[in-house]
Amino acid sequence: MRVFPLLLAIAMGALGATSALATQAATATPAGSRTVPVAAETEPLPTLQAAKALPRARILSLASRTLIGQQRKLDYGFSLLLPLALSGDRDAIRLLAKAIDANEYGFGGQTDRVLGVLANEAMRGSTGSIIAWATIHDRGIDVSKDATKAYQWYRWAAVVGSDTGKLLTALALVQGKGVAPDKGQAVQWAGRISPARRGDAYLELAKVLYLGPAQIRDPDLARDMALKSAELDKTGRVDAAQLLAKHATDSATVTQALQIIKDAAKAGDAKAQFYIASLDSDPDSMQNLSTDDLYARLAAAGDDQAMKALARSLSRSGGSPADLSKILGILEIGADHGSVEAMRALSGAYLYGIGTDVSFKTAISYYQRAADAGDAESEYQLGLMYANAIGVNRDVDQARYWLTKSAGQGYALASATLNMLAQR
Repeated sequence: MRVFPLLLAIAMGALGATSALATQAATATPAGSRTVPVAAETEPLPTLQAAKALPRARILSLASRTLIGQQRKLDYGFSLLLPLALSGDRDAIRLLAKAIDANEYGFGGQTDRVLGVLANEAMRGSTGSIIAWATIHDRGIDVSKDATKAYQWYRWAAVVGSDTGKLLTALALVQGKGVAPDKGQAVQWAGRISPARRGDAYLELAKVLYLGPAQIRDPDLARDMALKSAELDKTGRVDAAQLLAKHATDSATVTQALQIIKDAAKAGDAKAQFYIASLDSDPDSMQNLSTDDLYARLAAAGDDQAMKALARSLSRSGGSPADLSKILGILEIGADHGSVEAMRALSGAYLYGIGTDVSFKTAISYYQRAADAGDAESEYQLGLMYANAIGVNRDVDQARYWLTKSAGQGYALASATLNMLAQR
């Protein structure tokens, strides 16, 4: 397999599921407004029979809305999506992979065909399809549960560059799930995850090593992982320190954890400040964690650390529609006051339908604002959208312009994508 096509598949994996929707006339919400866009989740769904007769782009939009959006209707969404995916439609297959990862769902007699199209797309470089294939075997849905096969495919995703694949490989190695336990290799795989996500990965390993079954617990390694997480991930360092404060087996580590929290509080970290306050009022409340509501109060007042925490919370999804809507509203206020973190988080929310309906036009407006402010990741995403006609007319010159700016700031994926554009 040639390197550049594989890199392109990896670079475009996050956007592949939505690229087919570029031609739809997306009616956007003006940036900073909470007006619900067209096809919002409060809008009634057409009947399944009527939906199947709609244009391809609309079918994919409805499938995305009901499979990975807030209005989950799995039978409806998969009934719409499967005919397209099983016919070989690549955008539908990539959306199918995301939907499998996001939901527990069985395909009955169509399972073999689903696995077949996922495997075919995996061979073409889609790490999302690799992970979805592994997930089906990991969960044992409509197939025999096979942790060994799942591990092999997670490792394949890791080898071709997927951060999610690297994390799942590391967790399998720690737990001995489908492979002989090997904590050393697990740490090595976690260490290969991109710097922006490595701190999270170390924290996940620390949790398993502290809280997992007795045979895999390793307090010393858990401590090391949590301390590395706190060092690498400034936004999540309080989570790592609180884990240490609750589970470390020696007083020196507990003291070190509390010092991390105190230092974070002095630096303006909202969660640390609330944690210190809770200790002052209740010295025994070591496990008293603050919530997004606490961040929301500070973020609404313009606190930048709280804004970053809310952006992170939104990217993880999983909250109730009411909570996600509240976070979106606060982030929009932050974006209007110049927070690049808020702009980037909102871009992703509208691109993938997190807490709202998909609106490429609104996603682009926030990416544009963040790119204009010099954010390298947003410059890269904007370049991809121009290169692949996602919500805009394809414009190779604009794509090169924004990718070049991003690459100039050292954003590696932008450099790789520029090289691939030159080969088209």
